[in-house]
Amino acid sequence: KSKRLPNPNFAPVSTTRFFADALQVATPSRHLDSRVYYTPPKFKDGTVMVCRHGAEYSGLSFACLAKAVTEMTKGEYGVLALGAIVQSYS
Repeated sequence: KSKRLPNPNFAPVSTTRFFADALQVATPSRHLDSRVYYTPPKFKDGTVMVCRHGAEYSGLSFACLAKAVTEMTKGEYGVLALGAIVQSYS
């Protein structure tokens, strides 16, 4: 049987196509840890749309929305997306 190559349509996609920053945010006093994705607005006092995903899913669910919002507003709106906060047991 010949070996099949992976389907390139299912290859991982870099977050840099959708967000300017990807940060790991920890709150040690509460034993919480979360991955946060952010693209700031181009103006200091600009609007930031906050997208929070629950049910233990990633804020990356909002990647395409974040890219569209940034493009449609020409950078005047920023996007902050975070997933469900995971309790850290370490």
